[in-house]
Amino acid sequence: MALTLVGNKICPYAQRVAFCLEEAGVGYQLRYIDPYRERPQWFIEIAPASKVPVLQDGPLVLCESDVILEYLNDLHGGRYLPSDPAEAALLRLQLRALASVHGGLNRMFEAHDEPAFHDAVADVRAALGGFERYLARVVGRERAQPTLISFSFAPVLHVLSWMERICATEILQSALLVAEWAQELCARPSFVRTVHEDYQAELMGFLMRNGTFVSCAARRVSQLSAAAAGPAGSR
Repeated sequence: MALTLVGNKICPYAQRVAFCLEEAGVGYQLRYIDPYRERPQWFIEIAPASKVPVLQDGPLVLCESDVILEYLNDLHGGRYLPSDPAEAALLRLQLRALASVHGGLNRMFEAHDEPAFHDAVADVRAALGGFERYLARVVGRERAQPTLISFSFAPVLHVLSWMERICATEILQSALLVAEWAQELCARPSFVRTVHEDYQAELMGFLMRNGTFVSCAARRVSQLSAAAAGPAGSR
């Protein structure tokens, strides 16, 4: 029975699982739910917590992307963790440090004024600075064979690249090795296949849903893009 992955079109946690599945060349079915509507009954039945991602492998149902990635790593002979126990432990520590990047990114989304937004940007910069020191040691390995660290970071770095376009944060410019690695990861065919064709529209819709600082910036970008495009059908 083929694997089934449930997520939404811009969920970075579902995207990290899809990235792993694409790298593994595993056949899977992808089902999307609308995060702004009531959860469908079929989803509630397999995921009582109503959180994505969910991976269904026959009768087995797993939630939480970290758990799912560990499961996929075990299914594929441990190829997505270093064979050296010390290196594997250090990688897992970096996965925990990724929570600081996620936390800062969420605070960027939620900031209601420019000072709060820039405080959150500073937190993300600091977290990426610490990660860059680790990346300098392992980037060759990650380029040769992506591990759980690549799967977990790529969707976040993808979102950060969009935030730079919307808010000119220059976060990635403050961590040049991370920026270079992000560009390589996001251009990898296995990652490109995880980006839904509606990703940009869905992300902008998500950002413009409330009155936050990012929401206002996203609206300005959307208005400028519409003005540059001109009236429909014009030449």
